[in-house]
Amino acid sequence: MTPIWGITEGGRKTTGRDARVLPKTVLYDATLTVTMPAQLSITSAINAMAHCVEALYAKDANPIISLMAEDGIRAFANSLPGVIQNPKDLDARAQAQYGAWLGGVSLGAVGMALHHKLCHTLGGSFNLPHAETHTIVLPHAVAYNAQAVPEVNVEDCAGVGRFFRAPRIVRFSSDAGSAYVAQRNRHE
Repeated sequence: MTPIWGITEGGRKTTGRDARVLPKTVLYDATLTVTMPAQLSITSAINAMAHCVEALYAKDANPIISLMAEDGIRAFANSLPGVIQNPKDLDARAQAQYGAWLGGVSLGAVGMALHHKLCHTLGGSFNLPHAETHTIVLPHAVAYNAQAVPEVNVEDCAGVGRFFRAPRIVRFSSDAGSAYVAQRNRHE
């Protein structure tokens, strides 16, 4: 959990950092997430993945948080296909929670950048849903930043090639969405 807070008022999202917003206790229990719709699980996970991605090229990035962010990206790359295939897969959901925890640590430890600024501006201005906005914007922010920070290797984190390159993350987001729609259609 993070010391970051956010408020949207009058078409503007404001964020800040204050240790007083930190919870005293947090329970991570994958069994509590199995009734969460897969679409919300996926978009929330990609939102948390965005924290990991931006931690890798933050102005105040550091080697320890970068290692945690890389592991978070890897956890999402490995868990989200399982959540899509079987929303009741507790191992996949637990691994996604681990990735989300690492995303929270990353968010709380270093500053965020372009991706979050764009999402907060769009979300606040147009009252857009938070996780979905992050999911849509992430591949585009990654593509834009890839040339500016070529030393960042998000794809290597996932163990599936150069994940940071826009085509890979677009394909990952698209595959996650397509697999979810196909799975949902089978159950309807």
